[in-house]
Amino acid sequence: MQPEELKRLTDEELRQAYQKTRSNRWVNAFLVGLFIGVVVYAVVKNGFTFFTFFPLVFIYFIIKNETNNQAILKELQARNLHL
Repeated sequence: MQPEELKRLTDEELRQAYQKTRSNRWVNAFLVGLFIGVVVYAVVKNGFTFFTFFPLVFIYFIIKNETNNQAILKELQARNLHL
């Protein structure tokens, strides 16, 4: 979400958005670890190929999603809301 979109949300909607991101953190951490393991295995087994870099694209999107989660947290702190 963009910061402008976050400012339009009500306090309750913002809390719900944060709860969703909070539950996704463990899944995201697991997926990043899994994809790093796949990349390391692929490099050791086959060397550098196109499919070696394919999981890195997924890691990029997961990390980019985490920056959106940080924006939600900053908006919560700016509104002085407690969870």
